[in-house]
Amino acid sequence: KEITLTTETGRRKHLKVKIPVGVRDGQKIRLAGQGGPGRGGGPPGDLYIKIRVRPHPKLRREGDDLYLDVPVTVREAMLGAKIKVPTLAGSVTLTVPKGSQTGTKLRLKGRGVPAHSGKKAGHLYVVLQVKVPTRMTPEAEEAARRLDAYYEGDVRADLKL
Repeated sequence: KEITLTTETGRRKHLKVKIPVGVRDGQKIRLAGQGGPGRGGGPPGDLYIKIRVRPHPKLRREGDDLYLDVPVTVREAMLGAKIKVPTLAGSVTLTVPKGSQTGTKLRLKGRGVPAHSGKKAGHLYVVLQVKVPTRMTPEAEEAARRLDAYYEGDVRADLKL
């Protein structure tokens, strides 16, 4: 990454900085000898750069693990399915288990933040989001009514504050 710094005297300085893979927000990188001049004509000091990692529009990061919300249809959630899921290294095929619910987490081992400084790569957790059809036709409404017969009791029975 190329960065431009403005010194205390107002001069601009261009530096190329290697950002390590897997760097975390708030981490500091030391650039030896790139700081201000030393006292009494001594060598320049070190420059420390504090990293700010921009959030990804689709991925959430927790440590070295990544989380990706993936929409699935009611049919895919109920009956199970094989779906394509994007990862940092390309698409993979993932099996959605029968009876999956919104919030079900499926782990893709080693597909999270790439390995760095002797650590193993994180995992990618696919979080299923069951999407209900929004186009309501009389047939769709009837299908929804028929589904009610397959719930085991009141779905909100345990909902208490």
